[in-house]
Amino acid sequence: MGIVVNPNLNWSSHYNNICCKAYRSLHLIKRTIPPHAPVSLKKKLYISLVRSQLSYCSQVWRPQFVKDIMSLETVQRRSSKYILQDYSSNYKQRLISLKLLPLMYWYELQDMLFIVKCIKTPPDNFDIHKYISFVTCSTRSASHRKLKQNLCRTSRYRHFYFNRIVKVWNAFPVFDTSLSMTSIKTFLSTHLWNHFITHFDPEISCTFHFVCSCNNCYSSGAHL
Repeated sequence: MGIVVNPNLNWSSHYNNICCKAYRSLHLIKRTIPPHAPVSLKKKLYISLVRSQLSYCSQVWRPQFVKDIMSLETVQRRSSKYILQDYSSNYKQRLISLKLLPLMYWYELQDMLFIVKCIKTPPDNFDIHKYISFVTCSTRSASHRKLKQNLCRTSRYRHFYFNRIVKVWNAFPVFDTSLSMTSIKTFLSTHLWNHFITHFDPEISCTFHFVCSCNNCYSSGAHL
């Protein structure tokens, strides 16, 4: 299936594997497409051949450690330099020029779209409501459109998809799940983009997320 799983559920081998695949694809693009080619062409090739390698099934393996996050994000850093032929601007400026989100933001968008799809059109062999549940009453601190937070005793369990998605979902403004997927994706993407413009700092790893997964940010709710 294109996913490398270790018996101890350590994803380091998978990160190394997809980074190698992504770099091979990037080098192929560099060899076949001249540097002066249109930016739009190089961006499309990056999204289809490189970023696709880095985001396949990310709901399963999205990284939690800074070293892994930076390893994956470095692929997009280098790609952005090639696409724009800009080796002086910082990472954020290049992403703004290309209208691309940081990879961790992109993963969070994919997490959200997956759960929305499961709610709107439940698959025959999978019931999302066995793993997530909505708050049943509205209070000052909770809305019936918010997800219930599960008790997570370990960091690894907290980063399991159905646990981490609760923080991400609840950090977004309330939206109508009856809207079309296109409208929902536009809404989520716009909110992520605005958050990226306001909060992202290429030198601070916690800002690489819409909802940072480190212990300090997670416990303090610093993203809200």
